[in-house]
Amino acid sequence: MLLFAYCLSWGFAFIGLAAPNSETAQAMTFPLIFPLTFASTIFIPLYKLPHWMQGFANNQPVSQATDAVRSLMLGYPVGNHVWMSLIWSAGIIAVLAPLAVNQFRKVA
Repeated sequence: MLLFAYCLSWGFAFIGLAAPNSETAQAMTFPLIFPLTFASTIFIPLYKLPHWMQGFANNQPVSQATDAVRSLMLGYPVGNHVWMSLIWSAGIIAVLAPLAVNQFRKVA
């Protein structure tokens, strides 16, 4: 979970550097957070989501990280959730870290 939070912090750093002020930065994060949070398995089990949303919810980074942490904390079978969460984290860092660093160089 800490690695996943670190990955997302690169995205928020990029958004914060790209936004002209703090209010705009906050508004820019909403379209990212809303679908990833509410179309995931954080609040509701996958089988209770509408059928058309299950494919997206099952294959997104927030659901994978949530299911990995939940399985590890409760002693459930982990399956591929830990590996998928690590793969998502590596991919997110690979994309967002260079973007944030480049944006920092532009601003600084």
